[in-house]
Amino acid sequence: MKISLFFCLWFCVFAAPLWASDLTQGGPFEAQGPYLDQGLFEENYILPLTERAKAPQDGRTEEIQFRFSLYQKVELAQQRFYVAFTQTSFWQAYDLEHSRPFRETNYNPELFWATNPLEVLWHPWLHLGFEHESNGGREPYSRSWNRIYARLGLAGDHWKLRHKFFWRLSEPAKQYPLDPKGDENPEIVDYYGLNEMELVWTDEQKVWQLHGRFRYNLSKTRGASELNLTYPVGMNGTFLTLQYFQGYGESLSDYNHQVSKVGLGFSLNRP
Repeated sequence: MKISLFFCLWFCVFAAPLWASDLTQGGPFEAQGPYLDQGLFEENYILPLTERAKAPQDGRTEEIQFRFSLYQKVELAQQRFYVAFTQTSFWQAYDLEHSRPFRETNYNPELFWATNPLEVLWHPWLHLGFEHESNGGREPYSRSWNRIYARLGLAGDHWKLRHKFFWRLSEPAKQYPLDPKGDENPEIVDYYGLNEMELVWTDEQKVWQLHGRFRYNLSKTRGASELNLTYPVGMNGTFLTLQYFQGYGESLSDYNHQVSKVGLGFSLNRP
């Protein structure tokens, strides 16, 4: 297991940036081309040092968190369609007593159409899509839901704004506790919210970047805030990353548990 951990860190810091350096620009989040056929989608990172204020139900306060996220353009009716996949894992690598298990992994495939209909100030763009999110577990630990969404974006010289509105596709209620066809998390919207706003600020030298992600449900006064502060560390496509999270929906299994945590590590790309 120590060898596996060493390999993950080595790949992220040294090897992966060489592969990723040409895949971080011109993607579906860019208002202007040229557009790449594939690349990095959401932030790809590894946070070897992550500390929670409270331990999860099945683990320690410290763990490793990592995410990889890719997209692929799909040719369909001469339109910009994309498929994307994001995987976020929470690894209890410091829990020697229980053989360093993975506490949770969330899988998030999606399909969306992208357009930038107006060549005007702030370069607006629009995504319309469908996404599924699951933890890949079996009953009674399975968690999943499906959504359709509209994501809007604007960009200035040193800032970016994204706002995502999503609507959950309803599922029938469970007929019995282990019913595989019933709704596994009927209250998830109450905690996760139906809106997600992202604000990105980069300094004039394009060195420091602050990326905020905010989810909210105004009627329930719940949601979450995530802040990422990044700084390039000299290797092409690698950024030192400090992440702070506060709120609900950190993972699917803990969507209704309030979490406060801070993490330190490296990212391969940033918005």
